[in-house]
Amino acid sequence: MTLVEKLRSVPCVFIVAKGRSGTTLMQTILDRNENVILPIESRLILHLKRKYLAEKIWTPSKIDEFVSDLYKDKKFAQYWAVNKDDLVDKLRQAAKDGLDFATACKLIYLSYPSPFPKSDICLIGDKNP
Repeated sequence: MTLVEKLRSVPCVFIVAKGRSGTTLMQTILDRNENVILPIESRLILHLKRKYLAEKIWTPSKIDEFVSDLYKDKKFAQYWAVNKDDLVDKLRQAAKDGLDFATACKLIYLSYPSPFPKSDICLIGDKNP
Protein backbone atom coordinates (compact mmCIF):
# COMPACT_ATOMS: atom_id res chain seq x y z
CA MET A 1 0.00 0.00 0.00
CA THR A 2 1.39 3.41 -0.96
CA LEU A 3 1.56 6.34 1.42
CA VAL A 4 -1.24 8.09 -0.48
CA GLU A 5 -3.50 5.01 -0.26
CA LYS A 6 -2.80 4.73 3.46
CA LEU A 7 -3.52 8.41 4.06
CA ARG A 8 -6.78 8.23 2.15
CA SER A 9 -7.95 5.56 4.58
CA VAL A 10 -7.18 7.65 7.69
CA PRO A 11 -10.35 9.47 8.79
CA CYS A 12 -10.47 13.12 9.83
CA VAL A 13 -12.47 14.62 12.66
CA PHE A 14 -13.33 18.29 12.98
CA ILE A 15 -13.99 19.93 16.33
CA VAL A 16 -16.15 22.96 15.72
CA ALA A 17 -17.79 24.94 18.50
CA LYS A 18 -18.23 28.37 19.93
CA GLY A 19 -15.10 29.96 21.40
CA ARG A 20 -14.42 29.44 25.11
CA SER A 21 -16.44 26.21 25.13
CA GLY A 22 -13.68 23.68 25.86
CA THR A 23 -12.43 22.95 22.35
CA THR A 24 -8.78 23.40 23.36
CA LEU A 25 -9.22 20.94 26.23
CA MET A 26 -10.87 18.46 23.84
CA GLN A 27 -8.05 18.97 21.32
CA THR A 28 -5.40 18.33 23.97
CA ILE A 29 -7.12 15.21 25.31
CA LEU A 30 -7.43 13.73 21.82
CA ASP A 31 -3.90 14.69 20.77
CA ARG A 32 -2.53 12.97 23.86
CA ASN A 33 -3.54 9.63 22.32
CA GLU A 34 -0.56 8.09 20.52
CA ASN A 35 -2.73 7.15 17.50
CA VAL A 36 -4.32 10.57 17.03
CA ILE A 37 -2.80 13.79 15.69
CA LEU A 38 -4.76 16.95 16.42
CA PRO A 39 -2.57 20.06 16.05
CA ILE A 40 -3.26 23.48 17.46
CA GLU A 41 -5.74 25.49 15.45
CA SER A 42 -5.01 26.93 12.05
CA ARG A 43 -7.24 27.82 9.16
CA LEU A 44 -4.90 26.21 6.66
CA ILE A 45 -7.59 24.10 4.97
CA LEU A 46 -9.81 27.14 4.43
CA HIS A 47 -6.80 29.21 3.43
CA LEU A 48 -5.70 26.78 0.70
CA LYS A 49 -8.99 25.20 -0.42
CA ARG A 50 -10.09 27.71 -3.02
CA LYS A 51 -6.82 27.55 -4.93
CA TYR A 52 -5.91 23.85 -4.60
CA LEU A 53 -9.06 21.78 -4.02
CA ALA A 54 -9.48 20.88 -7.69
CA GLU A 55 -5.74 20.41 -8.34
CA LYS A 56 -5.09 17.08 -10.07
CA ILE A 57 -1.44 17.35 -11.15
CA TRP A 58 1.05 18.16 -8.39
CA THR A 59 4.30 19.12 -10.09
CA PRO A 60 7.36 20.13 -8.05
CA SER A 61 6.67 23.79 -8.86
CA LYS A 62 2.99 23.40 -7.83
CA ILE A 63 4.11 21.84 -4.53
CA ASP A 64 6.55 24.72 -3.94
CA GLU A 65 3.74 27.20 -4.60
CA PHE A 66 1.39 25.24 -2.28
CA VAL A 67 3.93 25.26 0.57
CA SER A 68 4.68 28.94 0.00
CA ASP A 69 0.95 29.70 0.24
CA LEU A 70 0.69 27.49 3.33
CA TYR A 71 3.33 29.52 5.14
CA LYS A 72 1.36 32.71 4.44
CA ASP A 73 -1.11 31.49 7.09
CA LYS A 74 0.24 33.39 10.11
CA LYS A 75 -0.87 30.89 12.78
CA PHE A 76 0.62 28.01 10.83
CA ALA A 77 3.91 29.79 10.16
CA GLN A 78 4.25 31.03 13.72
CA TYR A 79 3.06 28.10 15.84
CA TRP A 80 3.15 24.80 13.95
CA ALA A 81 6.96 24.47 13.68
CA VAL A 82 6.73 22.16 10.67
CA ASN A 83 10.04 21.59 8.91
CA LYS A 84 9.44 23.13 5.50
CA ASP A 85 12.02 21.07 3.61
CA ASP A 86 10.74 17.79 5.08
CA LEU A 87 7.18 18.73 4.16
CA VAL A 88 8.18 19.52 0.57
CA ASP A 89 9.97 16.15 0.34
CA LYS A 90 6.90 14.29 1.67
CA LEU A 91 4.58 16.08 -0.74
CA ARG A 92 6.85 15.40 -3.72
CA GLN A 93 7.07 11.73 -2.80
CA ALA A 94 3.28 11.51 -2.44
CA ALA A 95 2.80 13.28 -5.77
CA LYS A 96 4.30 10.23 -7.48
CA ASP A 97 1.34 8.16 -6.20
CA GLY A 98 -1.48 10.57 -7.10
CA LEU A 99 -1.57 13.36 -4.53
CA ASP A 100 -4.80 15.33 -4.05
CA PHE A 101 -5.72 18.27 -1.83
CA ALA A 102 -7.12 16.17 1.04
CA THR A 103 -4.03 13.99 1.14
CA ALA A 104 -1.75 17.03 0.98
CA CYS A 105 -3.58 18.48 4.01
CA LYS A 106 -3.23 15.17 5.87
CA LEU A 107 0.52 15.22 5.20
CA ILE A 108 0.69 18.71 6.68
CA TYR A 109 -1.15 17.53 9.80
CA LEU A 110 1.13 14.49 10.12
CA SER A 111 4.15 16.82 9.93
CA TYR A 112 3.03 18.72 13.02
CA PRO A 113 5.49 18.05 15.88
CA SER A 114 3.01 17.11 18.60
CA PRO A 115 4.28 17.46 22.18
CA PHE A 116 3.00 13.91 22.75
CA PRO A 117 4.63 10.69 21.48
CA LYS A 118 2.99 9.26 18.34
CA SER A 119 2.97 5.88 16.68
CA ASP A 120 0.60 4.56 14.00
CA ILE A 121 -1.83 7.44 13.36
CA CYS A 122 -5.42 6.22 12.96
CA LEU A 123 -7.19 9.60 13.21
CA ILE A 124 -6.32 13.13 12.09
CA GLY A 125 -8.16 16.05 13.61
CA ASP A 126 -8.68 19.77 13.20
CA LYS A 127 -9.98 22.18 15.81
CA ASN A 128 -11.40 25.62 15.13
CA PRO A 129 -13.95 27.38 17.33
